[in-house]
Amino acid sequence: METSDEERKQGVAENANQGSAVVKDSVTPVHRDEELRDLLDEGFTRVDAALALKLSSRQLGLARQILQLKYRHIDSVPSSPGYYLHSEEILTSLGGLVNLEDTGAQIHMPSGALSEDRIISLGIVDAPDAEGPLAGRTPRLSPIIRCEPDGLELNKPCILRIPHCALVRNDRTDIDVYYGQTQNDRIGWNNVPSDANATMKSSHLEVVLKKLGLIGLHAADHPDMRKRLRVIPFISRMTDDTETLTVSVWFYNDEDTEHKILMHNEVSRSGRILLHHPESFTLKRMKKSMYLNVRSTNLHCSLPKEERRIEINQDALWLQGRYRIDLHLRIPDMTDEVGLDISSLYWWKRTDHFHFRINKKVKELRAESDSLDPFPVETSQHKDMVESFCKLRLDLSRCITADTAEHLSRTMGLNKETTSEIKHSREPAILLLDTLIDSSLISMTHLSPLEKALVENSNKAAANLVQEFRKTNRTSYLWNT
Repeated sequence: METSDEERKQGVAENANQGSAVVKDSVTPVHRDEELRDLLDEGFTRVDAALALKLSSRQLGLARQILQLKYRHIDSVPSSPGYYLHSEEILTSLGGLVNLEDTGAQIHMPSGALSEDRIISLGIVDAPDAEGPLAGRTPRLSPIIRCEPDGLELNKPCILRIPHCALVRNDRTDIDVYYGQTQNDRIGWNNVPSDANATMKSSHLEVVLKKLGLIGLHAADHPDMRKRLRVIPFISRMTDDTETLTVSVWFYNDEDTEHKILMHNEVSRSGRILLHHPESFTLKRMKKSMYLNVRSTNLHCSLPKEERRIEINQDALWLQGRYRIDLHLRIPDMTDEVGLDISSLYWWKRTDHFHFRINKKVKELRAESDSLDPFPVETSQHKDMVESFCKLRLDLSRCITADTAEHLSRTMGLNKETTSEIKHSREPAILLLDTLIDSSLISMTHLSPLEKALVENSNKAAANLVQEFRKTNRTSYLWNT
């Protein structure tokens, strides 16, 4: 049995070296229904599994890789609660920049800040229970940021740039910087602010740090402070037995990290449909009430009476980064169009905070496999990435010795028995990589832990191979929203 496994691995490596994009899970062919059943048992939806099998010409291994591309982002590293947006670079003692593309968040490391080459990462924490320091007492104006390696002391301070949604006329320096810690999947903040300093400019905060970690900011609640918000509506998809559709109206901080995360959660993960592009408005603490006015413009569709005029929780808008109101639209069988009018007025101006006029054909809302394509990237790109990953696997096997494989297996948290088996294997590097993949510690779209372990073990050649793979395959991201 051991010999056949090694022969199988050698066969996969040879296929990769010849430029083959085929990854086989078994020598025995799998029946068509069994292929689909296997993917459904692994938690994938029927629509996604069927499309993945079609794209992969019913090759089960390749279908799994395609589905991993759908459900995982190459730079989504789940090392703390709710990572979504994430970026990292290997920086030297000369310094450099880590940038979250299209969000305005970045970290600038000056020359001399690092004593040696390190992987510096920057990520946005998006967890439902994640609250900033002094939550519930002051407005949430910026995202929670994690800079890693956590706790790394710098020789010189770096500059962290974070977007915010406050309306600012002049620079403010009365901003407190707090360090947080993850405890049982929740974030706990230090009672006292750190000695780091921050300045709030018109569109971003500049934070000067000498230590990396989980960063939360607190801005004093001034009487004349204003907060910029966006509002955007989504609707659930229809099936044959749907009688009621849920329309979710989201209010959120007017900055791009919140928008990207919300689009990812609602569209890419939940499969909802965007009804209208977002609109923006400015909020100041008010004593007068604010209402969401909703009416169906299609006589056949109806809303519950209590949902036609809903009081908006202004404290939630002011104190939180996101706030949602759900509406329940009843759809009769004979209806072929959905129409909604959603608005909110400035009570003293009698003008709109925002106003959505929505018309959608029912056929656009149906969750049919022909119209719902979760794979916007061309088939050839998927296959190219799988081929590139097979080649990376072979190249890494040439760079990683038995001793290095043993050390890496310990670093990655494998048990003693598995570590010993890897060390004494005829192909320790191949067995290590396969074990890490089978244990879900790494995958084709989640190689950051392996790259970090290689850097820490001073195997720069192997680390460079992984880094080059990730850079080359950045065009294969599937949920850039």
